[in-house]
Amino acid sequence: MVEKHTQSQLDFGDGKVFLLRVIVADDIEPTVVITEYKTSRIEKYCSCSYW
Repeated sequence: MVEKHTQSQLDFGDGKVFLLRVIVADDIEPTVVITEYKTSRIEKYCSCSYW
């Protein structure tokens, strides 16, 4: 199984920005989500900027 991850910063409508991370197995058809999570601790887990 080949695992890849993707992440994005999102505002779910309450004005607070969260980091959403998703781990997928993309060597299976269809692609399978292994895990996903969101955190408000963006500075700890991501060096990217919002927008």
